[in-house]
Amino acid sequence: MAGRNSKKILEPNANPLAGGNIGIIKDPLGPNPQLVAATEPVPGILTNNVTLSGDGKYLIGSYPTLGGGGSAYVFDVEEIIKTVENPGGKNLATLAIDKANPKIAANIFATGGNPLGLIVAQKPPSFKAQIEKLLKAGAIG
Repeated sequence: MAGRNSKKILEPNANPLAGGNIGIIKDPLGPNPQLVAATEPVPGILTNNVTLSGDGKYLIGSYPTLGGGGSAYVFDVEEIIKTVENPGGKNLATLAIDKANPKIAANIFATGGNPLGLIVAQKPPSFKAQIEKLLKAGAIG
């Protein structure tokens, strides 16, 4: 889930830790969803969108700035899961998950503008791959 850790982000001389981040929720659609970790807050940011890459390998967050610019932060889903399941003695309630495991932070992309509504598409399969899949499934002969 996208969020911010303080309303003071809009105030002059705000807490330097006030900013946007992404919360990791265990069993988000189940009967007992739990916030189990969060990424490090980015000062001056109002994180407002989170999506998975088309292949499900990356969690992408939209991190717009108050000035209208922004970046997209990319996190490795497999590393997030590994760290939540085995935090290695680190307390994820007080330590940002991407600080607990630096492999989680896959990349940051400056978008040159507000990344609101950012969508990351998976490369479509080639025509040959689609035909082979249909042949294998017996849909064509």
